[in-house]
This record gives sequence, C-alpha cells and structure tokens, in this order.
Amino acid sequence: METIEATESHYIRCIKPNEAKQAWAFDAPMVLAQLRACGVLETIRISCAGYPSRLPIPDFIHRYRILLPGPMEPLTPESSLDEYRALAGRILAVAFDQQPDRSQVGLTKVFFRAGMLALVEKQRVERLNVAATSIQALVRCFQQRQRFLREKRSVLLLQTLARGVLARRQLRMLRDTSAATSIQALARGFLARALFRTTIRGIVALQAQVRGTQARARFLDMSKEHAATQIQRTVRGYQARKQCKHELRLITRMQGRLRQRLAKRLVEKRKEEARSAAHFQEVTYQLEGKLMALTRQLDESQTRSAQLAEKLRQAHAESQQLRDAQSATIASATAELSARVEQLQKDKTASDER
Repeated sequence: METIEATESHYIRCIKPNEAKQAWAFDAPMVLAQLRACGVLETIRISCAGYPSRLPIPDFIHRYRILLPGPMEPLTPESSLDEYRALAGRILAVAFDQQPDRSQVGLTKVFFRAGMLALVEKQRVERLNVAATSIQALVRCFQQRQRFLREKRSVLLLQTLARGVLARRQLRMLRDTSAATSIQALARGFLARALFRTTIRGIVALQAQVRGTQARARFLDMSKEHAATQIQRTVRGYQARKQCKHELRLITRMQGRLRQRLAKRLVEKRKEEARSAAHFQEVTYQLEGKLMALTRQLDESQTRSAQLAEKLRQAHAESQQLRDAQSATIASATAELSARVEQLQKDKTASDER
C-alpha cells in the first residue's frame, strides 16, 4: 500500500465496443449504455458545469504573462508558490476585468469555466498582434530611415559632382572670355598702330612734296628776278624796261595760272585723299565689325577657334592689302604730280626762251 500511495494511481474503466469483442466493430447504443451505467456522462456534465479547463500555474504564467500591462519582475526557481499564485491572479484579473467567477487559482493549477480559456487565448493573440505591428512599424521606420539616409548621401554626392562640373564650366567660360578680350585688345592695338604709321607716312610724303614744290617755285622766282635784273642792267632803256615789264606781266600771269592750276590739283588731291581716308576708315570699321563677329563666334564655340584665327589672318591680309593699295595710290599720285610739275617747268622754260 505504501508503494501504491507513493505513485499517482489512475482508475481505468474498460468499455466493450461490441458483444462479440470483434475488431473494428463499434456498437454505439451499447457503448452509450455502458457510459451511463458507469456515471461517466454525469461526471463530464458536472465537470463542464464547473471548471473544465485547467492549466498548471507555471505554464499559465509562461504563456499568458504578456497580458500584464507593465514590466513584470522575473520569477526564479527559488520563488515561492504564493508568488506564482499571486502573479497568476494578477494575470486573471487583467484578462477577465476583475470578474473572479470565470476562473479560479488552485494550489498548482488555474481553472477556467467553459470558453474562458479561449477568451484568454484570444486576448493573448491580440496582444501579440499589437506587439508584432509595433515591431514591424519600428523595423520599417528604421529601414525607411536608412534608405532615406542613403538617398540623401547619394543626392549630396550628385549635387557635389554637379556643382563641381558647373564651377569648372564657368571657369572655362571666364578663361575663354579673358582670352577673347586679350585677343581683341591686341588686334585693335595692332590695327591702330598700323593706321597711325600709315597716316604718318602719308603726311610725311605729302609734306615732302609740298616743300619740294615750294622750294622749286622759290628757286624759279629767284632765277626770274636775277634774269630781270641782268636785263635791266644790260638794256638800260625804256624799251628794255617796257619789254621787261611786259615779260614780268606775262610771267606773273603764267605763274598765277600755274599756281591756280596747281592749287586746283592740290585741292582735288586733298579731296581724293579725304575720300580715300573715309573709305579706309569705313573699311577699317567693317574689318572691326568682322573682328567682333569673329570674337563672338569664338565665345560661342571653342572648337571653331582655328577658323576664327584663319578669318582674322585674312582680315589682317585684306587690311594690309588695302593699306598697300592706298600707299601705291598715294605714291602714283605723287609721281604723277611731280611729273606734271616738271612738265610745267619745262613748258615755262621753253616759253621763256621763246
């Protein structure tokens, strides 16, 4: 008896499935009559009317402690049974909203009325769902924030690269503008110096021609006066003086006509030179306009710099050709004027001899 009492004995009641005790044969009315006779159905009814569902207290706490609203002090194996029971009571009070008739805490188990365990399980599932949703929200927030930070770093990197490209492009543009300005300054200075030198050479040549003409005219006048003096000294008479006066009148008239003709030619020459200067200035303005157009084209595209340089050289060549042509025109006009003056002198000498 001591051995039996030391164990957990269970009473086993055998139910016959049929009268013949055959396998795989089940007589439902016979089995139901046996259960009624043994009182099993009454026991089940009484159990359902009381607390049919039960769980050990440690298992209940381990499974349903999540229903507690705040943090829970952990229980150790050294904790007493009263501490386990108190914690289970707190869990039941939270689960059933202070309704003690739905469950009871025994010495080692927690008892539930019919359907109450499912209600507690539903609350547990709801609490787990809420916790899972919160965890998902935090995880997704963390993932989205990491993604946002990566995109922000990428955008900052792209902005840095784009600003660097724009800064280098602006620097190149400023360098091109400075180079174009320097080229314009050099070209305009060269054209101005060339024009100044050409003007000085023309003025010097014109002064030399005018001074030569004036010197020759003074020499002729002196020669005529000396000849007249010799005639006066030789003839010493009225006829001689009259003839001399008549010759002087003729000479004076001829000189006036010659000087008038020379003055007219000089005026025409000055007019031609003025027209040539205006034409040269107009051509210079045209060349400057071409140079400015070429400079703007240089600003628009660096790849056409070679073409612009070629056009600039062509413009310089045209300017040089125009200056050479003007110089040749001035030289030819000067030579023609000298030839005409010499011819007039020869004609006057021949007339004097006659």
